Formats: sequence, structure tokens, C-alpha cells
Amino acid sequence: MSGGLLNMQDLRIHFGPADHPARAVDGVDLVIHEHETVALVGESGSGKSLTALAAANLLPRPAARVAGGEIRFAGTDVLRAGSKQLRRLRGGDIAYIFQDPTTALNPVMRVGDQVRETLAIHRPDIDGRKEVLDLFTRVGIDDPSRRMNMFPHEFSGGMQQRVMIAMALACRPRLLIADEPTTALDVTIQKSIFELLRDVRETYRMSLLLITHNLGLVSGFAVRIYVMYAGRMVEEGPVSDVLSRPAHPYTRALLDAVPSLDPHRSRRRGIPGRIPDPREIPPGCRFHPRCPIARERCRTDDPRLMAAGHERQSACFFYEDVLRT
Repeated sequence: MSGGLLNMQDLRIHFGPADHPARAVDGVDLVIHEHETVALVGESGSGKSLTALAAANLLPRPAARVAGGEIRFAGTDVLRAGSKQLRRLRGGDIAYIFQDPTTALNPVMRVGDQVRETLAIHRPDIDGRKEVLDLFTRVGIDDPSRRMNMFPHEFSGGMQQRVMIAMALACRPRLLIADEPTTALDVTIQKSIFELLRDVRETYRMSLLLITHNLGLVSGFAVRIYVMYAGRMVEEGPVSDVLSRPAHPYTRALLDAVPSLDPHRSRRRGIPGRIPDPREIPPGCRFHPRCPIARERCRTDDPRLMAAGHERQSACFFYEDVLRT
């Protein structure tokens, strides 16, 4: 897999002792192209956030270690990059928006100073105050000259997230990674944040990786989607195809769990069981203990992503049966 802005190949991230590690990310392939919006979905504990942090080599060390694989961003070998290259990459070429702005923002610094701090590192030649005013205006923060002198606790959750988006945009990144950016916000604010992300992506012509556990949020937003389970990608393809005709039983289960207001739709169903402990991955397909169509082969053979139609991949031996459901 090559030719993208971000390329991950067979990425493996382990925790704990080498002889019995927790395989939190276990052979991930992921590609994001220039100006493309990609969604990465899966339950909590699937390995989504660790995969995203690895893009800029921001893994929590020494607890986490890369046990194998490769990451390249615009040709740069991220895992072997020096401190100067990583400093330029982090916040400059790759920017993050995290799910809880109350913990991501410094509570004792004025929000304008926090954005200017980023500018001072990556764009020292520009007028920081003027740029902050412009960024706050772009992300919908009213009265920016007053607001930039306020502290995070003086903002609502939605406005704090807008500050985080302004900070992420400050250095004109080529890739913006939004990790559950609306989890702590109510539904109406979620919609406005997603509209803002769509607008700024188009304005700045960035690539965008949206990480979420909610398939209902990605329809009409992303172009391609990766579905992740227990440290592995289990399905990949165009969003419209994957959401309308999933090719993996886990994707189908996620879709069945999405709430609906349609009175004619059957009641939503939860997924029985839980994601396996990364230290005790079951043999065979790691989803088989929870899978409604699991067969004997699923309990012994370990499926990897395989072609499942035009521009689609599924890690299921019986994907054709899933497509027919």
C-alpha cells in the first residue's frame, strides 16, 4: 500500500513484557491520500487512538513500543525520524483535535496565548495576535479580540473545542486528526462542530482522519472508512458501500447498534460479549466469540483483509454471506 500522504504498513504496538505482550495494535495497514477524508471506526479499546498517535510518533513511551511495521508521512520515515523532523511534523504537518478539550487545554493560560505558542514554534515570522484573531473568526468564535484573553473555563464545551480546532489549524497542517472530537458535547453542538470540520477541511485543502465509535456520524462526511476491531482492520472501502452493504459481521453489528427514529426499523441490538483482552487474543478470527455467523474455520484460521468487491476489503472468510444479509 503506497502513494498516500500517510502510509502505515503492518503496524504493531505492544505493551508489557516481550514474552507476553498486550497486542494493542496488531498488524494495521492504513492509507490516507492528499485532500481525502477518512473515517476510522470501532468500539472503545479497538486501538483507534493508538493508531492515530503513532502517525506523529506520539505513543506513550516507555509503556508502549512499536514491535514492527512502518509509518511514512509524505515520504518521511516517521518511526526513524530525528527530533528536529518530529518537531516539524507534530503540530506543523500533522495536527490533532482530541475528544475532551477541558483536558487538552492548559487551564492557567489564556486561550489566545495557547494558540500563539503553537504559532511561535512553527510560524515565528507572522503576527501572532492577528493570526489568532483570524483563526478565531474562521472557527466561529464571536468577539475574538475579547475572547482570546479569556481562560478555558470561561468557555462552553463547544467553544473550547473551537479553540482546539483553531490551534490545530494554526500551522496549516497537511493532515488533521480528529479523535472523537464531539464525545463530550451535546447533539446540537456535535452537528455544528462537524460542519465546521467539513468547512475548514475544504478551505485549507487538508486531509482529515476522523476517529469515532459511531457509524451514524460518518455518513456523508468521509469518503473512505476503516473499521477496526481488537487491534486489526476488519473492513475498508467507500463509506457509501460499507454503510449500505457491510462485508464484515462486526460492521453489520455496529450498524445494528446505531439508534434510529424510524418506527418501522427493528429495535437496535447491542453486540454480545466484549472486545478481547489484548494480552489474550483468541485463536482464529478475533471476532468469532461474538459473531452470529461464526463457523469452525473462524475458530482456527486467522483472516486478514482480502478483496471483497470493487475497492473493498474484508477480513472475513464468509464476507459474501454478510453482503447478502
